[in-house]
Amino acid sequence: MKKLLFRFFVISAVVFFSGCSSTPKRPMVVTEKSDNAGAMYEAGNKELVSGELRAAGWHLQEAYKIALSVDDADLLCRVSLSAIIFKLSYSPALYVTQNPETGEIITETIPFSGLSTRDLLSQAEVFASRAKKKELLSALCKIYRVKIEISEKNVDVNQAVAVLNDSLKKLEKEPYYQGFYYRTKGDVYAFDKNYGEARKAYLEAAQIHTKNRYLSEIGLDYYNAARMSSLAGNKNDALNEISAALKYDKDAENSAVIAADYYAYGLILLKNGCSEEEKERAKSSILWAGAVYDAAGFYTQAKECRDKASTL
Repeated sequence: MKKLLFRFFVISAVVFFSGCSSTPKRPMVVTEKSDNAGAMYEAGNKELVSGELRAAGWHLQEAYKIALSVDDADLLCRVSLSAIIFKLSYSPALYVTQNPETGEIITETIPFSGLSTRDLLSQAEVFASRAKKKELLSALCKIYRVKIEISEKNVDVNQAVAVLNDSLKKLEKEPYYQGFYYRTKGDVYAFDKNYGEARKAYLEAAQIHTKNRYLSEIGLDYYNAARMSSLAGNKNDALNEISAALKYDKDAENSAVIAADYYAYGLILLKNGCSEEEKERAKSSILWAGAVYDAAGFYTQAKECRDKASTL
């Protein structure tokens, strides 16, 4: 009897301990909410580039709310910085609608309402000081400060370039932000009407974004490069670059910017004493831009295209 009891005890102990060893360890870090906020942040960034500003504002606001609920300082910093671009891009008219039945004007709450770009930068700097990637995010804040200064038309070009160059050293493992660095550098040179250097910076951004497969960003880089070539009077380069922008924006299915590319293509054709054949191509491209805008629900822009085409 004692032997049976002893064998039972041994077998039970083996089963117990072997069962414990095969049980997966309980996670000591949960990232479900941060992952959700991160996905919304990525969606918001993509929508910013594609011109879907209402959706971008909503996604960034929700990302901020969720990141705040788990005190994710790194993500709060990144969202605040993207919110700066939203504030620089949106129009208050996007948030004013009219009730079709009563005619009542409805004003919706604008994401990040009550916060200026400077306010958003200040809070991003605070979050950066608490973040795990403090050095990287602090460098990013300096780049976004330059972006704000450009929008305010209050930028010292030499100082801005020096700040950007110093920040680049901190972005070694962040190709997305390396591209943003070159795009901002292009903006600085464009502000200074140094179109050749601006074009080079935008094309560098395009190369980085292409290499790292940031599809939604590439079209904007080429669009900006085309704008610089056009302003510099280099019509052929501008047409090639806007065609590249159109190619990548189609690949990314960015409806509003596809239309903007067609519109820009038409305007470039009209430059430098265009021929009758170029004028016809320009008119066709601008009308097609209007059709794409209409299909995507951008009715104001569609009308602007039709109005422009009617003058040709």
